[in-house]
Amino acid sequence: MQELMTASLLTHVSFLIITILTTIIMLFIFFTREDYARLTRSYERGSLVYFMFLAILIFTGFLAWVVMKFVITFKIIIMVLAVLHMIVTSVKLNIAFKRSRVRNLESQKNFIMYGRKKYMTDTFVFIVIGFVAYAVHF
Repeated sequence: MQELMTASLLTHVSFLIITILTTIIMLFIFFTREDYARLTRSYERGSLVYFMFLAILIFTGFLAWVVMKFVITFKIIIMVLAVLHMIVTSVKLNIAFKRSRVRNLESQKNFIMYGRKKYMTDTFVFIVIGFVAYAVHF
């Protein structure tokens, strides 16, 4: 049983690291793309990868929780709240993206600023929660 627990946590941490790298890449896209058309193409492609790894992270987290026999701890509550925050902010960013496509300069600037804030927050949350939650296990 201990091997299964170690394997599930190692898988979850591996995908956590990949998701952190994905958020850093998205943050890099939002800070380096000057042209709005290039930014939107990069955002559309990058957001699909981000959502895929976020879904995998949720799935592996759920599997690790199953191995832990659904024990609710403070770490699990914090992780669930962090994932819910990321999903809500992703939906808000997608809404801002759809509004910015009308070619209004102000809505485009709002989309860029919200995207920068969102991915900076996600990167910080992933790193802090990953360190706090998994520094004890490995």
